[in-house]
Amino acid sequence: GSAEQQAAAVAHAYERGITYFDTAAGYGTTVSEANLGRALATTSIRPIICTKFEITPEQTGDVAAAVVASVEASLQRLGLDTVDIVEVHNSPVHQRGDSFTGWMPMLMEEYLGPKGALEGLRRLRQAGKVRFFGLVNERPDVDLAKQLIDTGEFALLNVQ
Repeated sequence: GSAEQQAAAVAHAYERGITYFDTAAGYGTTVSEANLGRALATTSIRPIICTKFEITPEQTGDVAAAVVASVEASLQRLGLDTVDIVEVHNSPVHQRGDSFTGWMPMLMEEYLGPKGALEGLRRLRQAGKVRFFGLVNERPDVDLAKQLIDTGEFALLNVQ
């Protein structure tokens, strides 16, 4: 719909009790975040917002920097200084094959190691740009998702 229709839909949903909006940079190749940001800018509402980032193979050398850059770009598209929840779209795996479908799975060292996702997320929280962290788990290595939750750093687990 038009920008006006989108804003009306967001306001209508919020007025009816929908206070959690989920988006991601990868939804519509950033269009979802941009549309939500534009809609929110026309209203006085402030729902809970969760967005997600994806790490690509070429970013695995410095995941933390990629996380910060991605979330800062999401904040710009959303027109916000801070977001409630940021989720890692890359599921944790014990081993990553040469090919995969969907978002690239990430190794635990890419989550927890130096220059890992958690380091980037902590930088964002320290800067006041993110309140809570989450992760997506769509792979069978659920013990790794549990290990990440057990760090006490991740407040949300999105499972399929």
